[in-house]
Amino acid sequence: MKKVILFLGYVFLYFSITAQDIHYTQFFNAPLTLNPALTGLTRGDYRLGAAYRGQWTDTSQTLYSTPSLFFDMPIHILNDAIGIGGILKSNVVNTNSLRAFTGCFSVSYIKSLGKKNNHQLSIGAQIGYSNKFINATELPFSTQFIGNTNIPTPTNGIDYIPTSFSVFNVNAGVLWFGRIDQRISMYAGASVYNVFSAQAQPASLATQRFLKWNVHTGIDITLGRIVHLLPSFLFNMQPNANELLPGLSIAYDITPAATLTLGSILHTHNFYSKNANINAAALYTSFDFKGFKLGLSYDFPISKTQKLGAIEITAIYIGKKKNSKSIIFCPMF
Repeated sequence: MKKVILFLGYVFLYFSITAQDIHYTQFFNAPLTLNPALTGLTRGDYRLGAAYRGQWTDTSQTLYSTPSLFFDMPIHILNDAIGIGGILKSNVVNTNSLRAFTGCFSVSYIKSLGKKNNHQLSIGAQIGYSNKFINATELPFSTQFIGNTNIPTPTNGIDYIPTSFSVFNVNAGVLWFGRIDQRISMYAGASVYNVFSAQAQPASLATQRFLKWNVHTGIDITLGRIVHLLPSFLFNMQPNANELLPGLSIAYDITPAATLTLGSILHTHNFYSKNANINAAALYTSFDFKGFKLGLSYDFPISKTQKLGAIEITAIYIGKKKNSKSIIFCPMF
């Protein structure tokens, strides 16, 4: 019976890591993770970016480590464009006991709209391959704790062989971006992940999909000549879980080539149920200079049930950045 319970826990961990899609507090600085339709939607000839998120418990033990790297570029066809790119991302849990690595090829078609091409409608898709690894012998169990204190031991007593799973999947998205007037720009989009997934796994584990939906939007409102008000939000939904991330930032144009941004983002779980709660608040800052953007945020746990703090660092470089209003715009907020 003990081994049966442990095996069921093992299966649960597998499905947990399958459902744990990568997401960032700075979702607006991780475009190919947020929506395939953002592929190639940039003000330059190409865009290169990286992000890192680290989460840890209240005992300072690292629990999740989530790095990613992406590249994309537009291929212009008159006033329209085809965006191509790719992203590499991983999620490492509890000192390599659970690992997931994903590589995706991303493509989009960006259609310019309006007499002055001030609007773009983009449709995108990603084809990805993931490898997921579970080593139950490295996971902590109740026998290794006294109260809430972890007592390190050479082994947790589990003798299951480490297992690796491979997953192919397809993601899709749509996004609209427009310049309403000289002072207001806006984007709005939606994407769905794990539309199709084919898994190579033992027969004892049933094939299962974990669809992830999200909708997101952001607005750039220019106040005066050098101050920008930047409200944004992201809503994520997966089976039995949902999360709303509303945010508000203020950007200040130090010079025409340099911008400093400060803001805050909330993490709200179970948004439309009676169990809705705000479990974390993040402070965010970024600095833009001549096509290079560096972002930093920290999540402070504020709920009694939330014990994880998190830090994120993002970096984006836009090669051969252009300022012409006739080219494709890029949501930078």
